[in-house]
Amino acid sequence: MIKTKSYLVLALITLLTFSCSKDEVETIETVQEIQVLEFDSKVALEQEIDQVLEFKKRQELSISKKLFGESLKNFDFSAKQPDVEKEEKINQDVLFESVKLYHQEKLNAVYELRKEKNFTSIQSIADEINFLALINPKKAGKLTNKFQNLLVKTKFGTSTIFDDRKANVINTDGEVFVNGQKQETATSVQMKNSARIKEGVLAYSTDNIFAVTWHTGARRDSGERIFTKLGGWIILNGVSYPFATAFNPRSDSYSRIRSINADGLCGPTLRTLKYASGFGPVVEIAQTISYAICRDAYYPQQGKVSGDFATVLANGQILRASGTAAY
Repeated sequence: MIKTKSYLVLALITLLTFSCSKDEVETIETVQEIQVLEFDSKVALEQEIDQVLEFKKRQELSISKKLFGESLKNFDFSAKQPDVEKEEKINQDVLFESVKLYHQEKLNAVYELRKEKNFTSIQSIADEINFLALINPKKAGKLTNKFQNLLVKTKFGTSTIFDDRKANVINTDGEVFVNGQKQETATSVQMKNSARIKEGVLAYSTDNIFAVTWHTGARRDSGERIFTKLGGWIILNGVSYPFATAFNPRSDSYSRIRSINADGLCGPTLRTLKYASGFGPVVEIAQTISYAICRDAYYPQQGKVSGDFATVLANGQILRASGTAAY
């Protein structure tokens, strides 16, 4: 169950309106946004995160259907690709409009989630910045400056300094509470960009305006969270913008992630994750290893990922990319 801290104000404003009878009373209830989330247990915290992620998933399904119909959800990778010489040249105005339309829908989804939960998480701020970057770069810059201590900016966009999952319930001051106790949420920028994470570009379209990236490694939270992730991007004027993509990694794609663990108390010292298929700006597979027994750190050791990927522009043009990466 979610509680709210004592400084959440529930204001009941009673307005007296004088009519001829002078006895009409109108009561208006206004609720201020929740400032910080407090949970009865860590289980309740995880359940809330699951609900947020499921809400985001439904939003992405709705946006994809609105903008792309069923073309991304059911993309046919077996269809023959046209010869490079016969491919229609991509108009930059179409490219810009495609990204703008998608990002406006994603921005609306960010605000819809805030309204639904009556709460603004630091992940929500990062999402807002990413989807404002093209539409309103000035506002994106102001938000980046305001929350710079809790954000990380890379060539792959803006993220938080926290675990990507838990960031959905952490407020804009970096706080979340369980049983009245402030949770240890801070993770250093050095940890976020350390050898514990490996990433790179997996594939480009023939014109280098559509790209797919791979990411794998571990992040420290209440346990070790190991993951694999694929991201889709449209490149405009040298800047990469997240974009809805159909991901089709080959079945032999994997990432081996090893712990520094001499006594074996954490279970297997070597864990293997596949890469996810699906559609959206990002697809991910993750696994959390509890700290109940030990606190060994995990690092990506080796792996490979290959596959075929596609996206659809506002005018119906299809961009495809295929590639392989080994590490």
